[in-house]
Amino acid sequence: MYAIEVQDVWKRYWLQDERPRTLKETVVSRFRQRRARKELLALQGVTLHIGWGRTVGIIGNNGAGKSTLLRLLSGLGRPTRGTIRHNGRMSTLLELGAGFNSELTGRANVLIGGLVSGLRRREVEARFAEIVDFAELWDFIDAPMRTYSSGMYVRLAFATAINLDPDIVIVDEVLAVGDLRYQRKCFNRLLDLKRSGKTIVVVSHDMGQIETLCDEVIWLDRGRVRAHGPAPDVIAQYKSRLFAAKQDAAPLPTYESAGTVPAVADTISNHSPTQAPGNAACRLTGVWLYSEDGMEIDSLESGEALQVEFSYRAPNPLGRPLFSVGIFQEDGTKCYEAVTEADGLYLDLVQGEGSLRLMFSELALMSGYYYIDVGVYAPNWEQTYDYRHKAANLVVHGATPGSGIFLAPHAWRIGTGSTQEPNESHRG
Repeated sequence: MYAIEVQDVWKRYWLQDERPRTLKETVVSRFRQRRARKELLALQGVTLHIGWGRTVGIIGNNGAGKSTLLRLLSGLGRPTRGTIRHNGRMSTLLELGAGFNSELTGRANVLIGGLVSGLRRREVEARFAEIVDFAELWDFIDAPMRTYSSGMYVRLAFATAINLDPDIVIVDEVLAVGDLRYQRKCFNRLLDLKRSGKTIVVVSHDMGQIETLCDEVIWLDRGRVRAHGPAPDVIAQYKSRLFAAKQDAAPLPTYESAGTVPAVADTISNHSPTQAPGNAACRLTGVWLYSEDGMEIDSLESGEALQVEFSYRAPNPLGRPLFSVGIFQEDGTKCYEAVTEADGLYLDLVQGEGSLRLMFSELALMSGYYYIDVGVYAPNWEQTYDYRHKAANLVVHGATPGSGIFLAPHAWRIGTGSTQEPNESHRG
């Protein structure tokens, strides 16, 4: 038995072609049998089976059917055709606080939220302190919720939904609750639920969050399941498709002042990156690797510093782009990805030629072969301007015993229970 079963689900909406604009048109329309309508199929034959304890992400462009699917999974609507079954207590984090009464106190709303979720009063009361602690709202919990700020309102709603011991959690773009510290707290709570074996279904445009949190990913495209599989594989397919779509949608730009745009990483030796022309809005024009003292390199010793510099060109003013740098093992395993906005670097406006440099003071990777990916995206990951796969190669040398991705400095200490004299062995 699965936690969630979706079998051949369709969801159809009817859209009116036009609305009456005058009193006469309104009166006439009432005497017509039916005004012209347009059919919109938000979901088309969706079949899914989500196992117990799995964390599943749903991705896709705007209008792909993601939120429609979540609403049906949550019981907030019925499919036009097909069946949806779920087993266990469900907590939904869709429209946070939608069921709260602003005239009641926070305390009363927490109680009502718990009862609506299927808990008994004493069960809600047993979790009350944990909920308010998580929301950080003890000073306001007995005040009417109409006096709350929007941030306080959403924090209490999130804390209530996430702390009611659900078996299944449905999440739709709610991890932007509060400041960065509180967002991290919410994300860590979801990770705790995952580790405790809960089933989680989440929609987000943040591919970094999806890949960190999810075991598997479902890619919806125009209401259909385009791919369903391990998170890194499906996300890679999705990003590639986004880039290809933009490449096909518009002619490639010509930069009069620069002539031919330089090939990415064209100065790095022994390297043949996968090249693809960028979107007209912004193009990546070069990638270089440097040592701490500024020497250009393609290899280093484990634990040494690394600087990744890349240049870009934006012919017209471009607001709030996201830049990313990812380090991958040669088999495609992601070691690390840094994103400008996630690190608190907000580029409000870029135009013309520019460059960024990402500096690692210590890159303690295991010895082996790696490559660097670089990307630039629209705000909220809505569009891929340019993405360069294997933009640079990197060889890491050094004696790095053990296995894994990175070399963590560590020590062994022999204590009681051994015939050997107490001793220590250090590595790294």
